[in-house]
Amino acid sequence: MRKNENKVLSVFLRLLIFFILIGLLISGFGIYFEQTSIHNARARETIKNVAEQIEYEIKADEDDFSDFVFYLMENRERINIPADFGTWDNAKEEFDKAFEASYPDKIFGVDVSFSELSTELKDLYTIYNYEYYTNLFDSYEASFDLPYVYFVVPTGNPEELAYIIDAERLLREDDPNYILLVDLCLDTHEDCPILWKVWEVGSELNEWDEFNNDYGKTYSYYLPLYIHSQKTGLICVDIGVDRVNNEVLNSTIRIVGLMATVMLINVVIFAFVFNKRVVTRITKLRGLIKSYAESKDQSLADKIISQVKSKDEISSLALYFADMIKQISQHIKSISTITNELEVERIKAETMNELANTDLLTGLKSRIAYTNREVEIDQLVIDGKINSYAVVLIDLNYLKQINDEFGHDKGDLALINTADYIKKAFGIEDSYRVGGDEFAVIVNDINTIEEKINTFNDLMNSDTRTNKWEHISAASGYAIYDKSIDNSVADVLKRADEIMYTNKKIMKIER
Repeated sequence: MRKNENKVLSVFLRLLIFFILIGLLISGFGIYFEQTSIHNARARETIKNVAEQIEYEIKADEDDFSDFVFYLMENRERINIPADFGTWDNAKEEFDKAFEASYPDKIFGVDVSFSELSTELKDLYTIYNYEYYTNLFDSYEASFDLPYVYFVVPTGNPEELAYIIDAERLLREDDPNYILLVDLCLDTHEDCPILWKVWEVGSELNEWDEFNNDYGKTYSYYLPLYIHSQKTGLICVDIGVDRVNNEVLNSTIRIVGLMATVMLINVVIFAFVFNKRVVTRITKLRGLIKSYAESKDQSLADKIISQVKSKDEISSLALYFADMIKQISQHIKSISTITNELEVERIKAETMNELANTDLLTGLKSRIAYTNREVEIDQLVIDGKINSYAVVLIDLNYLKQINDEFGHDKGDLALINTADYIKKAFGIEDSYRVGGDEFAVIVNDINTIEEKINTFNDLMNSDTRTNKWEHISAASGYAIYDKSIDNSVADVLKRADEIMYTNKKIMKIER
């Protein structure tokens, strides 16, 4: 009888454990692949946003960047840049001193153009810009934990690329104290199909090159840089996904391990209770029935009747299920703890997203937020929910000069002051910093746009502070959505940019 009792329990436990293992295996695979897919999608979105942000940083000083690139390519073998340079401040200071000695009381970029500089000054200017942009690319690598951010220009020779900004800092073979400038490499269409496709098409694509290299598995995103409508080169951003995938795998193993531990405890408790409350009682009942069949003892019959008709067995089953419910509740509590931890991670992710949508310097919304808003408005127009809006583009004048003459802290103050005027005139809900010195505002009520722009201009003109970084000026332009000519917010922004640029040239002439 004991043998039969153990056989029933053993078969039941084997089946239970088998299905639990199958469930854990399926759950583990599901969690891993879902989380990996999410993280990889976020990784691709990150490098796309980084490339677009670098584009706006460069376009804030696009004339300077263009002069720097072409001069560096032409004179790469002659210019010496130390391999161990740190910040670009010393190089900038050397250029400023040399420029002041050659052109007293003159302002570079206003009174004297790059083409008018002597060879010595052009070299110093190129060194300063190389260190500046290399530090800029380095900062994005560090901020977003990226393995490689670089800028390349196809040379015109078949499948040959010139690496203009290369954070890897290769050393010259003839003198390892200096950096190898404009490294020329053959990157074939087979090796980098998307890179060449982006260059030939001339616009960014929702496609990435995938590599398995020294950085592990990486995605590479490319954004063509246009300066004055001229295709200049490619901004390239790589991101490694092996580390993230390993973290997802470890997290999945921990979750499944915790679930398995909880379930194993439940199985042990269940086996004990099931044997005591069900198998043992049924076996005893079977013994009583067998004894009655053999002995025909009336007292045994009474015992059987009392057990069958009484609530004892039903109550035992009810208590068993109550005990199981407690165990399941404990299991749910454990899962709830895991869910809460995941919720904390989700909140952290939302907080990071909020930070990404806010420009930390000015308090306005960021370029990323503006891009998302463009998509939202375009969809609202398609759905017929809105049919009018305007885009205002504001460009702070002489930010680079303020940075160069007074330091970046004063330049930051100029940006903050401009943002304060924008908040007062337009509000903060649809106001964005979209570039180094560029701001954009989306105005839903087009009837108020003239009033708001006048308010903004009055605020700037009424500022009595005398310091250049405090008493600032800005060029502005706006365009109202016209469904007959505009297909998207980007079209409206382009028209606003043209008007703003015209006003900016007028302001420079009047100055």
